[in-house]
Amino acid sequence: MKNWFLNLPEGIDKRARNAYRVATILLVILVVFDIFSIINYLGSQTLQLLLAMILSYAATIAVLICAWLIRQSRANTAVWGLILTTLFALLLSQLLGSGLGIVYAITAIILTAVIAGQGLESRQIVLADICGVVFGIAIFSLDFLNPSSGSAKLNIGITFVILFILLVALAFVIASQFRDYTIRVKLIILFLVVSIIPLIIITARDTSQTQQVLTDGAEISLKSSAEQTANSLDAFIQITLDSIAVEAQFIDFTTYLTLSPSSPPIVQARALDLLNKLRDKSNRYIISYAVVDIKGIVLLDTMGVNIQNSEAEESYFPQVKFNNKPIVSVVTYMEDKTPSITFASKIVNINGDNLGFLRVKYNSAVLQDLITKSVGTSTDASILLLDPLHIRMADSRNPGLIQKSIVPLEPIDYLLAVDSRRFLDIPREEQATNYQDFELALDNVMSQPFFRADITPDTAGDDTIAAAFLKTQPWTVTYSRPTSNFLADVQRQIRINIIFVIITSIIILIASTFSARSLTTPITALAKIADLIAQGDLSARAQVQSRDEIGTLAGSFNLMTSQLQETLNNLEQRVAERSAIAESARAESELARAESESARKDLEAQVWLATGQTQLADAMRGEQNIPDLADNIISQLCRYADAQAGALFLLNEKTLTLAGAYAFSDRSGFSGNFQLGEGIVGQAAMDGEVFYLEDIPSDALVISTGLVEVKPRQMIAAPFFANGQVVGVLELATLSVFRQHHFELLQRISEGIGIAFRTAQTRQRLADLLMESQQQAEELLAQEEELRAANEELHAQAENFRTNRDLRAQK
Repeated sequence: MKNWFLNLPEGIDKRARNAYRVATILLVILVVFDIFSIINYLGSQTLQLLLAMILSYAATIAVLICAWLIRQSRANTAVWGLILTTLFALLLSQLLGSGLGIVYAITAIILTAVIAGQGLESRQIVLADICGVVFGIAIFSLDFLNPSSGSAKLNIGITFVILFILLVALAFVIASQFRDYTIRVKLIILFLVVSIIPLIIITARDTSQTQQVLTDGAEISLKSSAEQTANSLDAFIQITLDSIAVEAQFIDFTTYLTLSPSSPPIVQARALDLLNKLRDKSNRYIISYAVVDIKGIVLLDTMGVNIQNSEAEESYFPQVKFNNKPIVSVVTYMEDKTPSITFASKIVNINGDNLGFLRVKYNSAVLQDLITKSVGTSTDASILLLDPLHIRMADSRNPGLIQKSIVPLEPIDYLLAVDSRRFLDIPREEQATNYQDFELALDNVMSQPFFRADITPDTAGDDTIAAAFLKTQPWTVTYSRPTSNFLADVQRQIRINIIFVIITSIIILIASTFSARSLTTPITALAKIADLIAQGDLSARAQVQSRDEIGTLAGSFNLMTSQLQETLNNLEQRVAERSAIAESARAESELARAESESARKDLEAQVWLATGQTQLADAMRGEQNIPDLADNIISQLCRYADAQAGALFLLNEKTLTLAGAYAFSDRSGFSGNFQLGEGIVGQAAMDGEVFYLEDIPSDALVISTGLVEVKPRQMIAAPFFANGQVVGVLELATLSVFRQHHFELLQRISEGIGIAFRTAQTRQRLADLLMESQQQAEELLAQEEELRAANEELHAQAENFRTNRDLRAQK
C-alpha cells in the first residue's frame, strides 16, 4: 500500500509529480490536525468542536480524492481541487469562530500561490492567485464583522504550529523545484515572499506587544473588581452576623426560652411579634426568622408551618451549636427546593448558659443581587461566588447554574452535599458543568490568581479570570471578562494590518504579473511558434516586436523556418506523386476485396438457407402424426435459427391451438389457444404477415433453465400457408438478435410446412373416416346378429305356440 501511494504510474509529467508532492504534504498535515481535532472534541464535546472535526476529516477526504485524480492523469482538475479545498477549509474555519482571521487570510494567499505554482500552467496561475486573494479578503471580512468569535477550544497554539509546519514544508517544495518554474512564476513568487514576510514579522511583533500591554491592564482591572466584590460580600455577611448577634440577646427571646416550655402566652406572643418585626426589615430577601431550642426544635418561626420541625440535621446547626460566635452557612436547599443561606447565633442568659438559637434564613438571591450590583452596567463581565467545594452560590451571568459544581464532585463529597441539602438528590453529573480547565485553575488559584478558562457556555471562547477571597468565609469570588473583548484593540490593529497586507499583496501581485508578462510574453509567443512548427505548421511566423535579443532571435527563427519550409515543399511534392500511385493501387485492392467479401457473404447466406430447408425437410419426411410433426418442425427450426424457445399453433376454423413447443414454459392463465385476431399470434394468422417484437412485455414468456429465468430479447410470429390459406403460426423467441436471413428462411419454408400439415391433416382425416366406417360395419354386424337371434327366438315361440295349440286340439 505504501509503495502504491508513493510510486506514481509511468507517464506522469513533472507538473503532476509536483502537485502530488503538495497533496502528500497537505495530507500529512491534515492527518495530524485530525488527531488533534478528535482529542479536543473528546475533551469537550461541543457542537463547535464537532463541526471543526467534521471539517477536518472532510478536507482530508477531499485531498485523498485529489491525490487519486493525479494518479489517474487528471492533474489539472486535482490541483484546482487542492486549491479550492484549502480555501474553503480556511474560510469555514473562520466561520466556526477560530479567531485566527489574519493567519488564515495570509495562509490562503500563500498556499494558493504555492499550489498553483507547483501544478498549474502559467496562464492559470494568475487566476488561482486572484482566487486566493479574494478568499483572503473574505476571511478577513468575516473576522472584521465578527471580531469576538475567537475560541480557544480550537487550540490556537496547535493551529499556529500546524500552519507554520505546512508553510515550511511547502516552502521547501518550492525551493527544491524553483529552477524548473517559468520566469513568470518565479517573479510572482519572489515578489510575494519578499513583500509579505516582512509584513508578517512586523504585524506579529506589534500584535504581541499590544496584546501583552492590554492583558496586563485587564488582569489588574479584573483583580481589583474581584476584590471589590469580595469586600461587598464580606460587608454584608459581617453586618448580618453582627446584627443577629445583637438580636439574639433581646430580652424577649431570653425570657421566652427561660420560661419555655411553660412560658405564658403573652411572653410567646411578644417573642413572635419581635421575630416578625425583624423579618420585616428585609421582606425581599428574608424567608423566615426563628427561635430554635438547643435540640434543634423550632419553637417560634415567622413561617408557622416550620414550628416544631427539627433542624438538627441542617448544616448550620452543628456550626452554631459548637461556636460561640454567630455563623453563616453555605447555600442550601429548603424543603420547597428554594436555595437559602442561614445566619444563626446563640441565645444565652446573663450567666452565659446557652438557652437556644436565633436563626434567620435569607433567600440566596441576596448574594446574586450583591454580585450583580458589583457588575454594574458592564454587559460582558461575569462574577461567580464559590464555596470550598467549588459549588456556585451566585452567578451574575448564568443564574440557572447556581448550586451546580464546576465539575462533578467525588462520591463522598456528593453524598455529604446531599445530606446537608447543598445538592438535590439527583445524579451528581446533572448538578455539575464539567469545566475541567476551570477546576484545575481554581486548585492553583493561590499561586496563580489570573488564568483563562471557559465559564460561559453560551459564549464562544475563553474568559480571562481573576480570583479573590472573602475574609469572613472560605469562599472564592471570580471576576471574568471574555478575552476577546479586552483584546478588541489588538483585533482592531490586526484588521488594520491585514488590510495593509492584502492591499500590498494585491498591488504586488498585479505589478509582478504585468512585469512578468511583459518579460515572458515574447518568449512564450516564440515557444508557441516553435510548437506549431514542431507539429508540422511551417507557415507559422514569429512577430518581431522589438529590436532586443528576443527580436533578433525571432528574425533568425523565421529565416530558418522559411528555408526548412522550402526544403520540405520539394520533398512533399515528390512524396505526393508516389503516394498518388500507391493510393490508386490501394483503392483498386480495396474494391476487389469488398466485392469478394460481399460475394462470400451472399454465398454463405444461400448455403445456410439451403441447409436449413434441407434439414427441415428431413424433419418433416415420413408419415407423421400432427403432434410429432409439430414437435419435430419447431425443434429443428429453433435449433437451426438459434432460438431458445418456440411454439407452433395450428388453425382450426377460427381457433389457433398449441400443437408443438420447444423449451416452452406454461404461463399463468394461458390456455394454449388463441382466437383469430387475439394477441400477436392471432393477429399474424388473421393478417397473414410476420410480426416482430423487440420490447418484450414483463409478463411474457420467460426462458427457464435449472438456475435462472431469462426474458427473451426478440420474438417472431410467422404464419405458414398451404394453397394461399393460413394453416398455422410459428412463434420463436431468442436471447440474441434475429437477422435478415432468419426472416428469409421463414418465408421459404412457410409453404412447405403448410403443405406438410395439410397432408398430415388429410391423412389424419382419411384415417379417421376409415376407422369410422369400420366402426359402422361392426355396428351393422352386431345389429344383424341381434336380429337373427330375435328371429330365432320368435320362430321358437311360434313352434311352441303351434305345439300347444295342437295339444289343446287333441284334448
